[in-house]
Amino acid sequence: MRFEEVINTNISHLTQTDLSILHYIIQNKKQCASLKANELANLTYTSPAGLTRLSKRLGFPGFSEMRF
Repeated sequence: MRFEEVINTNISHLTQTDLSILHYIIQNKKQCASLKANELANLTYTSPAGLTRLSKRLGFPGFSEMRF
C-alpha cells in the first residue's frame, strides 16, 4: 500500500500534530527518506516520541519501519 493510502485509511485516528508532521513529510519526501527520527523531529518542531506515536497510529511498529 502506498504511503498516501496508509494515511487516508488512518486519517480519523490522527492528531493535528500528526497531520502537521505528515504535511512536512509529503512536501519533502526525498529529504525525509534518509532522516533519522531526531532529525525529522527537529525539522517538524516535534519529538522522536511523537514520530513513534504517529508511526503506530499508521499501523507501523515504529518510525524506522515507516517508509515514505
